[in-house]
Amino acid sequence: MFQRKIPLRQIANKMTTLENKLHFALSTIGLLIMLFHESSGERQLIFVHVMWRHGARAPLTLFPSEYDQTIQNWPNGLGELTPLGILQQFQLGTFLRQRYEKLIPKYKSDTIYIRSTDSNRTIMSAMANLAGMFPPENSQNILNLTWQPIPIHTIPKTLDKVLDVTYSTCPYPDHVFYSEEMNSETVRAIMDEKAPLFDFLRERTGLEIPTFTDIFDVYDLLNCEM
Repeated sequence: MFQRKIPLRQIANKMTTLENKLHFALSTIGLLIMLFHESSGERQLIFVHVMWRHGARAPLTLFPSEYDQTIQNWPNGLGELTPLGILQQFQLGTFLRQRYEKLIPKYKSDTIYIRSTDSNRTIMSAMANLAGMFPPENSQNILNLTWQPIPIHTIPKTLDKVLDVTYSTCPYPDHVFYSEEMNSETVRAIMDEKAPLFDFLRERTGLEIPTFTDIFDVYDLLNCEM
């Protein structure tokens, strides 16, 4: 694997100066909602709502200054699910099955419906997760496989009004953000104050970084490599 001349820690240390002014979304999100029913003094779990993101993926972009050396590190392509991401989702599905076995039924097409956003990494994450959550029963394992295929439904991003609303029905916030907020006095003050940092990152990465939100491209690559 390619090792860059500038240590990750040196770049990371430079970026921590923005810690109090910038916020980056982490690569994983977890939300767990549980409802309990109390009967005869005992609490019984009756409902679980769990949300998670896709597994680990390749970065969305590479540093132009080292593109030829680093593209080989991501053979499946930029933004695609990695072997680690597949394993993460399979293990998560297995864990959820074991943890909530009484609430998760065996797979039946008339009771379980799976829908994903129209992205390779989310569809593949769903497939890996379901492989862990719904292992084949003995009667189903006629081909001696260790998994059972489960249908995953999706629609194009431009039509998705449920899971990917920013693409289909809500373009206005992006317009406001980039045309108004990014030209505000607050943003300009940050750009002026942190100009040495932006110059450092441009020099080391080859990225243009026109606004501070574009530092996400730096963070994303470093986060995927760590």
